Formats: sequence, C-alpha cells, structure tokens
Amino acid sequence: MDSTRIGSVLLTLALALPLAAGAVDLAPGAPERYTVKRGDTLWDIAGHYLREPWHWPKIWRANPQVRDPDRIYPGDVLTLEYVDGKPVVRAHRVQHARRPGVVKLSPGVRETPIERAIPLIPVDAIGPFITESRVLEFDDLTSAPYVLAAGREHLVGTAGHAIFARRLADTSVERFGIYRQGPEYRSPGTEEVLGYQAIHVGNAVLQEAGDPATLTVTRSTSEVQPGDRLLPLEDDVLREPFLPRAPDQELTGTIISVVDGVSQVGLHQAVVIDRGTRDGLQPGHVLAVYQKGEVVTDQFVPMHRVPDLDNPEDAAKFTTPLDIFSATIANAMGGHPEVELPARRAGVVMVVRPFERVSYALVMEATGAMHVSDTVATP
Repeated sequence: MDSTRIGSVLLTLALALPLAAGAVDLAPGAPERYTVKRGDTLWDIAGHYLREPWHWPKIWRANPQVRDPDRIYPGDVLTLEYVDGKPVVRAHRVQHARRPGVVKLSPGVRETPIERAIPLIPVDAIGPFITESRVLEFDDLTSAPYVLAAGREHLVGTAGHAIFARRLADTSVERFGIYRQGPEYRSPGTEEVLGYQAIHVGNAVLQEAGDPATLTVTRSTSEVQPGDRLLPLEDDVLREPFLPRAPDQELTGTIISVVDGVSQVGLHQAVVIDRGTRDGLQPGHVLAVYQKGEVVTDQFVPMHRVPDLDNPEDAAKFTTPLDIFSATIANAMGGHPEVELPARRAGVVMVVRPFERVSYALVMEATGAMHVSDTVATP
C-alpha cells in the first residue's frame, strides 16, 4: 500500500470534524506561529499545541478560503488564535514566487499533489503486521482453503511460482492472501482464547479453477508452504479515515503481545491488546498505558506489633483493610509490611486495527519501556 495514500486517507477525517465541546489543555510553549515541515505528522503538530494530542479536533479550524481546507501541507503556516476566549488553530497558505521546481501556493488554489498532505501518524510505522496480518477464530482458519503443493519443480512457492490449492469452491474470488497460523492470543485473566494470529506470507491470483485449483504467487514475504491457508485478499484495510480520540466509555485491558517478540516496547512499535470491537474499540481510539507500581518494604512500621487503630499515628498509616492485614502478617512473621506503589503512566497507544476480541495498536508516546502485561485504560 502506497505510504502517501495512507497519509492522505488517515488525515482527511481527522481535520474535517467540527469543534467538539469541552475545554482543552494547551501544551507549555504552544507556538503562536508554526511552519509545517516535510516529515511532520498531525500527531506531532497536535503535540506542539496540546498536552493530549487526541484533542486536536477541538482546536482545529479549517480555512474555507483555500482548496483542500481539511488538509495540512508542508509550508503551511499555523497560527494560534482565540475565539470567544477559546484557543483555535488555523492554517494559512503562503504565495511563493514562481521558480523552476517551486510549487505555487495561493489562498485559493494549490498546485501540488494531494499526496503531499502530511499524514496523521508516521506511515512507516504502519507495517505489514498491522495492514496484512489478521486475527481469526480457530475454525475459520482451519476450514479455509489450503495450499496442497507447490509446482512440480519446487518444494515451496515464491513470487512467480505456481501453487495448487483445495477447497476453492468460490471461483468468483480471484485474488487471495496466503496465511500461516501463528500464536494464539489468550486473556491474561481468564485464559480465554481470544483468537489466532494469521501471519501473512504472500498473495496469489487464481489461474484455473478445479480441485486442486491452480494459482500463481504474485508476492511473497516468506516461502509459501503446503498447509498455508488462502483467504480472499482484503481491500485497503486503512481506507476508512479515522480520528485519534479517547473511547466513549471507560475500559481497561492488557498488552498481551508485542510485534517481533521483543520484551520491551518503544515509540511507534506495534502491540496487541486484549480488547476489541466487542468492547467498543474503533480505529483511532487512544488508550493510556500504566505499569504496575513497585512493591517496597515499609521499614517505618514497627515490627511484632498489630496496628492499633485507636492510635492516631497507626490510623494514619493503616488506611485500608489490606494495610492492616499486610502489617499483621508481616509482624507475625517478624518482618516489615510490603506496600505496592501507585501505577505509573508509561505512555499512550492508538488502536489502528481492531478485531472482535483483540486489537493492534501503535505506541504514540512513551516515557519509558513498556512490557507485556502492562495495563491500558481510557485516558
């Protein structure tokens, strides 16, 4: 999928929505004027103006005097203004002298390809894992058409090679994605199987119907092997534009997997969370990531003594039944109680591709390394 097309598509709705109600918290040092540079993304620009970039639609004002008013281009000048005491950001286009190789910009007409509009998020971060992998039920995967064999002269199939497949009863479909069963995703709390990753290994086109049917591999990211499954090729999964925003409802979930199997997650990496469309998640929903607080020993609680809640000092230290229980057990064992510190916010992820029970999300902000089992929640 062409990266400039992705950027154009993702940005359209993000800038087109009207101003939402509610106050916004401007970022410290929000610029009164900012000239958009090549390589900027809408998320970056929103971060210049807002502490929470997903509130961008609340301050954006499209300029109806220019063509493509709902897009932002390199060279546009953004100004921070106030209307009825509320901050708004407008884009202004600059008229450049006509020179060879220079694009003319004017208030009414832009003579530059629409593909140059800045994207919502870094298009390089939207890798094949997000756009081509799927999450399926086990039965959906195992009942799909499958590769029986490669061409006579090949043990495996690669681009340009013929492959033979069975169960291709629907001859109205000609273009297929080739998938291999990947790991299962499980709920960390209930062990419920949430789905199976279907790893994309290539594409194929139907050449001759039959049992087996003959197909030609048109693209491969890995060798096509007997047993790989065929699914109708999806249209551009990111064709529908989406807006970064908080979910409408309060929800919590967990990071259950990380792309490429790394143990720590950083900026613009993809993660899998155990919440999906059945939980109300949609593309563009932003979730905060929290890490469990460190457990520390409270050495200031006297040992070998049960808390006396009638004592003001004890009452101030032991505020919950868990505090009292921990102290009582610790004292009985001859040690100090352990206390879990509050959870720490570690960053922000944005849902890019939700499935029924899990979602693929991109790390948009990170104050430190994130890990599998970190909690996600409505910010």
